Amino acid sequence: MRISIWAMFVTLLCSGTIGNAQADTVNSKNTVNSKNTVNSKNTVNSKNTEKSIGNADLIKSLNNIFIDVNKKVQPTSVSIDVPLDKLNKRIEFWAEYWKRKGKKLDADEYKSHAIGSGVIVREDGYIITNFHVVDESDEDSIKVTLPSGEIYYADIAGKDPTTDLALLRIYIDGLPAVEFANSDEVEVGQWVLAVGSPMGLDKTITSGIISAKGRGYTSEYDKEFRIRNYLQTDAPINPGNSGGGLFDLYGNLVGINTAIYSKTGYSVGYGFAIQSNLVKSVMEDLLEDRVIDRAYFGINIREVEEKDKVEKKLADMTGIIIDGVDTLSPAFSTGLLEEDVILTIDGEVISESSMLQDEMAIKRPGDTVTVTIWRGSKEYEYKVVLGKAELDELDEIEVKPASMNIMAFESDIKDKPGVLIRRIMPYGAAEKAGLEVDDIIFEIDNQKINSIEALSSIVSELKPGDKVRIKYYRQDIINEAGLILHSFR
Repeated sequence: MRISIWAMFVTLLCSGTIGNAQADTVNSKNTVNSKNTVNSKNTVNSKNTEKSIGNADLIKSLNNIFIDVNKKVQPTSVSIDVPLDKLNKRIEFWAEYWKRKGKKLDADEYKSHAIGSGVIVREDGYIITNFHVVDESDEDSIKVTLPSGEIYYADIAGKDPTTDLALLRIYIDGLPAVEFANSDEVEVGQWVLAVGSPMGLDKTITSGIISAKGRGYTSEYDKEFRIRNYLQTDAPINPGNSGGGLFDLYGNLVGINTAIYSKTGYSVGYGFAIQSNLVKSVMEDLLEDRVIDRAYFGINIREVEEKDKVEKKLADMTGIIIDGVDTLSPAFSTGLLEEDVILTIDGEVISESSMLQDEMAIKRPGDTVTVTIWRGSKEYEYKVVLGKAELDELDEIEVKPASMNIMAFESDIKDKPGVLIRRIMPYGAAEKAGLEVDDIIFEIDNQKINSIEALSSIVSELKPGDKVRIKYYRQDIINEAGLILHSFR
């Protein structure tokens, strides 16, 4: 009996008649009134027939929306395949087994591959994808498959590990390019479609809704300057979807699918996409000069706590508190003060730190932003002209053609001369060697390292694949590691 009841429920749900049942009345003997009785020939009365036809038209219209979106976006979506210089993990065991038997596996045949997706953003062959899809690629190894089945090898036209985005270029004109939506206008609950190549299954489209906005997700590539304002969706996203598009029902790009939260490695309904406004901003910077120009505001911030609401008389207002102002920064020059509460930026309510960081991520040096703050018991409005974020104290140790995949500056720690690691590219040469942020490199292949220039000089004489011995301080302990240099990309 339980099975038949559920079968009836599903049938009703699919046919759209549950809504009609709400108009039915049930008498004291649990019989349905005469208006909705079925006659001896099992025909339903005309009123219900009309309602069923109406529902059918609605379903057909909805189906056509999804079909039309698919037809629009599929031509702009590509598959990406990057062979990696290592054996497939499933083969590693057997490779060792056959080696002991005196046989050798063809390494090229059993290499691992990074599989991902991408979106065509310009007719002349520019494609946006995730940086993590291509970060271990060798020159001329990135294979791009168009929806037509044509295969091209792509160059990396630009990259931004901070946002986990990369711009590729294939040399062909006349491609269909995606249209960007304004991700600020995306609403929680709206339908979206994810397009890509999950598990290598190209031209796959899945559907869901925007589950949340402003989700924090720590990028694998930069723990300090990370995106904290992802779109969250329950549209199924799996390995291979990375770099593919998340589209609204107009067929416009609202995000780039980047990550999932899962204990299994496969979709459980928690996917994250980089918002299209940020994607567009990074893309335009990379197209212009391959350099990401970060806007500089010049403040430290913290979340509002309960005690702050009382002390600052905030009542029900939301905002973030300025925890410090850099001297001579745009914020300082404009007159913003420590303990001011930022309420809005360009009219957008700022209720979390991630929202301000996301706003700054899409701004460029020279842009003017309108900042509304709460000070004392009053609101004030300031116009702030953003500066350019400078990293003068940092030197990227990427001397062509080889790279250690770190950013560093000279150590000023007493009795520990050398180069202090400031950032490490995940999956890069330094991380694979076991180096960490705040390690101090003081020797490479028995040569003392006491400056950025000394380190750069040594690296410049090497080539990708060369192995060096590194000595470094980790707190007060001297450590040693072998490091295989990567190619400069």
